[in-house]
Amino acid sequence: MNRFPTLACAVLVAAASFVLAPTASAQFGIAAGANFEDLGDLTATDGRASFDQATGYHIGLFFNLGAGRFSVQPGAFMRDFGDVTIVEDGRFRTFSLTSVEIPVDIRMRLLPGRAVAPFVFAGPVVGFATTTDESIEDVLRDLTISANVGGGVEVDVPSAGITLIPEIRFARSVTQFFEEGTTFDIAGVDFTATEVSQQQAVMLRLGLRF
Repeated sequence: MNRFPTLACAVLVAAASFVLAPTASAQFGIAAGANFEDLGDLTATDGRASFDQATGYHIGLFFNLGAGRFSVQPGAFMRDFGDVTIVEDGRFRTFSLTSVEIPVDIRMRLLPGRAVAPFVFAGPVVGFATTTDESIEDVLRDLTISANVGGGVEVDVPSAGITLIPEIRFARSVTQFFEEGTTFDIAGVDFTATEVSQQQAVMLRLGLRF
């Protein structure tokens, strides 16, 4: 599948966030963490298949744009879903699934100006999923949209000139990862999905802002 047009659109969205925010107060950061995935179920013409829950990781960078109570934080992350397994009537199919994601968080600091400041956030995430399994690759959507909400705390470390940012995220897809009505091959058996559940995840992340 050709994902270059949608990738270009997402890059433009991220670039617009940089332009619209006060760049004089931009702060660069890196972050990584673990994600606990729940891809839901597939309903088929002759039964139901389930995705085993998977544990993966994510890593990337971000820019926090703005000062005071509110800020915009666009970023770019690579997300590995871990080994994903589809189970249907005793048949198993395991494949890898990764995604390049561009989140744009709208953040609100609850105690701005403090050395230890909690915050909450919400925002959209544009994703481009891919897999090494060609039969699964053919049924992945070119572009996915999900929503992230969560919170954390900013801990200033003046002696090192950095801010530590532990946080928890709750993600839920707005669009589906797989095209409804497409055919999967599970252990040599064709499986046509008529209903595709949406993906959910819990993410634990530690950020380092300079």
